[in-house]
Parts: sequence; structure tokens; C-alpha cells
Amino acid sequence: MLHSLRSVKEHVRALRPPFAVKLQSPQMLHKSGNGGVVLDVTDVTGVEQAASAMFALASNRDLRCEGILIEQMVPVEFEFLVGFRRDPALGPLLVIGRGGLDVEVDPDVARAFLPVTESDILALFSRLRSRQLLRGFRGRQAAPLAAVAQIVCRLASAFEHNRAMREIEINPLATDSSGSVV
Repeated sequence: MLHSLRSVKEHVRALRPPFAVKLQSPQMLHKSGNGGVVLDVTDVTGVEQAASAMFALASNRDLRCEGILIEQMVPVEFEFLVGFRRDPALGPLLVIGRGGLDVEVDPDVARAFLPVTESDILALFSRLRSRQLLRGFRGRQAAPLAAVAQIVCRLASAFEHNRAMREIEINPLATDSSGSVV
């Protein structure tokens, strides 16, 4: 995590372009629509400019800035939303569905109470309206749902057994063209 412009070169040294630069502020929930994300940055100078603009944005909007996250961009094929929450009356709950920006435009999610198995999670995918797209459509590859289900199942178990965790949201849990979950 970048906390000042002095260490930009050190942060990007281990990464390959393109970079994503993201403002880390709990007060800015939707970063991409509010100037808190810059994508496809190709060099250190661009990272410095994007980070400087984000520090200024946080200052101008009086936002608490926890730092600037610099990541290597990875091309993704599928994006999923995975959420866990503890309902006081009903217990731990899993929400899974299409992620990224899609969830804001057209929420397509399924829910289940914990505990869940990998088979339960795969069944949740079959309840989504977008299930045909996930299975592969018109020559497009299928989403690696078994790999996603395996990761979600491990997260579900950790969440279920650690009562100190109140909520987890991952958006996106993504897969790349090789089928790896990133």
C-alpha cells in the first residue's frame, strides 16, 4: 500500500504493466465512478500522476485516505460477487452472483445459509439468470465454476467458524482465461 509518492518506484518494481491504481478510503464505496480508480496505467510516471491525483481527491473531498493500492492488472474472463454476512436472527448467509459492475446494473445473485458444500455452491450458480453465460455460450469458454466453488467453500467455512468476522465482500472474485481464480 502506497502512503506517499516517495515510494512509487519501489511499489511498482515487482509488477508488470499495465497497472491499476486505487484510492483506499472507507468513505468512497464506489471508487470507479468517483475518480478513485485509474486503469491501464503503463509506466511509473503514470502511476505517480494517478496517485498524486488520488491524494488530492481525498484531500479535496475530506476523505480519510488509508493509502493508494497499486496492482498489476490481470485480464479477466468472469467476475463474481461473493458475500458473507451474519444475520442476527438467521445466522451466517452466503450471497453469490455476477460481480464487477454487472451487479450494480443487473443484480443476479443467489443466497444460501451456511454451512454449504461445493455442490451447494455449484447449485447456486445454476439458479442465476446468467447460468447459460457461465456454462459457455457461442464459443466463449465456460467459467471454472468448480474452482470458484472450492474457494468460496473454504471462505464459507472460515467465516462460519470465526464469529469475530461479521461480513466479507469480494467483488470481484475473478477468473482469467486459463481458468485460474484471481
